[in-house]
Amino acid sequence: MDLDDLNVENAYFRSFDAIVRRQLDPVWHKVGPRTKQLVSNLATLRRLLMYVLLLSSLLRKEYDPHVL
Repeated sequence: MDLDDLNVENAYFRSFDAIVRRQLDPVWHKVGPRTKQLVSNLATLRRLLMYVLLLSSLLRKEYDPHVL
């Protein structure tokens, strides 16, 4: 697994969980259920992060009239 791709900056991008999955594809049949669940959780956490960032920006715009 190429650990250079696993960093905080890449975690924000839509393909981060796909990068991890692609790295694990050659050995996916050997990967345990806990690791498979963690890979799935990466996608879920990334989606939640995007929703939180979107919601916080919308709420800030709603409550702060000076925000463009």
